Formats: sequence, C-alpha cells, structure tokens
Amino acid sequence: MTPEEQTALEKIGLTIHENLLVAIFMSFFYGMYILIFPFAVSTLLHKGILEGANIRANLAMFSVTLLTFVSTTLFWTMYIAEYTSTIQLNLYSNFDVSIVDRAAVASRQAIRFSMVILWPQLINFMVGDAIVVWRVWVLYSQRKYIRTSLVVLWAITALSYTAYTGWRQHLMIKNGTGAFDTTAEKLQVICFSLSCATNIIGTSLVGLKAWEFRRFIRMNTGGTGKTTVVQRCLDLMTETGILYCLLQFTFLMLNSIQSSNNKPSGGSFDIATHLMIEAAIVVGAIYPLLTITMFGCAHSGKRRVPFGYQQEPA
Repeated sequence: MTPEEQTALEKIGLTIHENLLVAIFMSFFYGMYILIFPFAVSTLLHKGILEGANIRANLAMFSVTLLTFVSTTLFWTMYIAEYTSTIQLNLYSNFDVSIVDRAAVASRQAIRFSMVILWPQLINFMVGDAIVVWRVWVLYSQRKYIRTSLVVLWAITALSYTAYTGWRQHLMIKNGTGAFDTTAEKLQVICFSLSCATNIIGTSLVGLKAWEFRRFIRMNTGGTGKTTVVQRCLDLMTETGILYCLLQFTFLMLNSIQSSNNKPSGGSFDIATHLMIEAAIVVGAIYPLLTITMFGCAHSGKRRVPFGYQQEPA
C-alpha cells in the first residue's frame, strides 16, 4: 500500500470514527426528546387546545411542538442515513474508484443528506432561541423595553442563522462537499455568539425572576411557606437555560481552540466541537417541550400563583 493510500484510508477511518461517536451522542439526546414529546402533547391536549382564554398561545405551542418533532426526527434520520451511506460508499462500494479518491467521491455522493440536514438545524436553533425569548416575554409583561430588546436580538440571530444556512447550501451546491470556507466559519461563530448572548440574557432574567418570586413568597409567608409549583418551574427554567448556555459556550470555546491550534479534522477537539453542536440542535428542540410541560403543571396545580404576579417584592 502506497503512502497516499495509507493517508486516504486513515482519513476514511477518522471520518467514520467521528461520525459514529456523534451518532451515538446525538441518539442519546434524541431518545430524551422522544421520551418528553408524549408528555408535552398530552399536556396540551389535556388543557384543551381550542379552549380557554389562551387559544392562540395553545395553538402556537402545539404547532411548534409538531414542527420541532418533524425537524428533529428528520435531522436524526438524515444524519443516520448520511453515516450509513458514508460507510457503504467508502468501504463496500465504489470499487471502480481508487482508495485515494474514494473519500472525495463518497462525500459528493452523500452530500444530498447534508443539504437536507441544514434546514432542521436552522428550525431548531431559531425555535430554541424563540422559547427563551417567550419565557422572558411572559415573565416580564410590565417591562416592554426588555421584551423589545430580546425580540430584536432574536431577530438578528435568526437572520444570521439564515445567512449561515444559505451560504452553506451555496457551498454544497457549488463544491459538491460539506466543507467549510472562511465565510462559513465566521458566520457560524457569529450565529452561536448571538444565540449564546440571547440565552445568557434570557436565562439571567428568568433566574432573577425566580429569585424575586422566592423572596416574594418568603416575605408573605414569614419564611415558612412551602415551595410552590411555580417556583419549581422557574427554577427548572433557569437550570435548563444554563444547560443550553453551557452547550453553546463550550462549542464556542472548542471552536476557538480548534481554529487557533489548526488541529486536523478528526482530532479530539474536532470531535468534541462536532458533539456539542449536534447536542445543541436537539436540546433546542427539547426546550419547547419542557416549557409546555412546566407551564401545564403550573396552571393545573391546586395552589396556583400566577407567573405574572402583580405585587413586586419590596
């Protein structure tokens, strides 16, 4: 075997190894999504989608739930299809192509899956960030400047995601591969930076409201009141927001280290960066389901305290 063939075979092995790890990691999060999905749907159906004073909100949440189910399932399915196709095209087909050229040929033949995967990614990221903004929108009904600022930030983030997706689609059609260029790398960093900023600000505001609510309950019960359902929901919203922020921040750090060190594809930093972005995509779909379940619990409790309580803590 020539040195060129050894290098090509090593590249094929690294690609398969990386994609296998990502497929396992992503399947774990997709399994979590599938477990939560029925609870969210049953919560909406139990509340009555077309009943009550919040019909539009219920319909919007139900539509978002179905949209993320379709996009996340399509994303997971296409990724598994791309992985199996990569193995087939590299290992037990394309025998008329030399080993040196086989990876490039296989990449061009499997590019159709990558092109489809781009759009579920876009949907999940935009929905995940929108849920963060919606949480703040509900909790800060009396502070329009906070609402407006986050909506504007979300709109800018959504535009950057759309630009990144469109540019990646252009590159795939033009080059026939999923390779990045400098513009795509910069757009990806801009997208995640804006999204991370949106989530840090949103989660901080939710955490502040959780602290205010806990203080409000203690002041009105003499410090002896039990933890309410709403308080638990606020705490859980803060914790899930922190998890999402950590995933995004970790991706940005790994991507920065990878770029500065110029590590080869298939290295540990490359794999870790790939794992973080795929996890963030699925977590972005889990966000709406958790929100639906938490708000459903809050509104169905016997001892209910509204999220938008009127009396501000002193």
